[in-house]
Amino acid sequence: MRRLNSLNFTTHAQVAGWYDTKFTEMGGSWAVPETELDDFLDRLGVKPITKGEPVWSLLEFGCGDGKLMERAILRGGMVCGMDISEVALDFARARLSKLSPEGEAWAVVNEPMEDTGFMDNIVDFVISYGSMEHSLDIQAATNEMARVLKPGGRFLNYAPNSEWVHEDQPLETTMDPDEWQVIYTTAGLAVESITKVNDNHIYVGYKL
Repeated sequence: MRRLNSLNFTTHAQVAGWYDTKFTEMGGSWAVPETELDDFLDRLGVKPITKGEPVWSLLEFGCGDGKLMERAILRGGMVCGMDISEVALDFARARLSKLSPEGEAWAVVNEPMEDTGFMDNIVDFVISYGSMEHSLDIQAATNEMARVLKPGGRFLNYAPNSEWVHEDQPLETTMDPDEWQVIYTTAGLAVESITKVNDNHIYVGYKL
């Protein structure tokens, strides 16, 4: 595990304040192509719901302005996002309200990844892309991912590997698959596939 920069904050308030400022400056989250977001959902196994099928639930760790949640809602499920930045969640609310004005298909909460406040075994899918490596305690965040997943529920984590050199966010952390494997195993998660995408890896698996 390598922390790359000097923004090694020690409190959630420090992290939240930095992201509030950053999201305000950018007018939302970093740009991600819709095709990439759809690929994440496909890899995770999030399928469009047809009439008569049970409705799945998805939780995103570090949802930012709700871009991925938007793509998931279009597949018909119940979607929730959590983020440490209230500014990010304001952008998410504005985006998602256009699809579901009454909020019947989505919810967002202002909580850290290490303690989301959700009940045990409550969601079918959990996803994080480019977020968990910025948590104060990556093991605790992964444990939380496992706790909220239903038994057999699936997760996807997109995170930088040791080739990553950018230092533009707090707690910028890189790990390779062998390091993440220890964290997943400790949390009670099984890894199904690992895909290298340049200086990142996509980890997909399920709760034991």
